[in-house]
Amino acid sequence: MSNITSNNAVVAIYKSHAEAEAAVKELQRSGFDIKKLSIVGRDYHTEEHVVGYYTLIGAGLYNLGIPKDSLTSYETALKTGKFVLIVHGTEEETADAREIIGRTNPEVVDHHQPSQTNPHECPVGA
Repeated sequence: MSNITSNNAVVAIYKSHAEAEAAVKELQRSGFDIKKLSIVGRDYHTEEHVVGYYTLIGAGLYNLGIPKDSLTSYETALKTGKFVLIVHGTEEETADAREIIGRTNPEVVDHHQPSQTNPHECPVGA
């Protein structure tokens, strides 16, 4: 049970807040720590208290561990009123989360893993 690489993330896009919430509830039922979940939506207000509720885009998503090359598609989804669910954790946790999320019919689901090595520092064959 190594916690060395805990910067993995699964990102799913949903058409509505209700669909994103249903995915959160499914993850919670499966025993996933909801403190490792974030829902991102544009100017969405709710009476509910969800740990990690953000209303941000761009740099905020990058700070949540989303690679720069993926930001544009997520920002576009947010601008069109969709909701982005982000699950953080170890490789094992995010693999489990991706499987659970896959059953909730997201529009898109991506699994982001941090680079283990910098190719400039450790060339192939070195």
